[in-house]
Amino acid sequence: MVESPIDDMHVEISCPQCAHQTKQPIDWICDHWELACDGCGAVIAVDRPAFRKAIEDVRRRLNEARYRITVP
Repeated sequence: MVESPIDDMHVEISCPQCAHQTKQPIDWICDHWELACDGCGAVIAVDRPAFRKAIEDVRRRLNEARYRITVP
């Protein structure tokens, strides 16, 4: 995976059991299938393929925008 400025950003994931918000860095979420809720300990499944696809789309758009900004 190519690193980008968004990799260190955090995403809040809501627990379907207790609605607690658990924060994780984007790059961590891309590497894990599940996480434990900090509120109740429930295991939350991460739809990694869909999440990774969305993140790759954001990275691609950022790179395109960067290219348009730096090249006249």
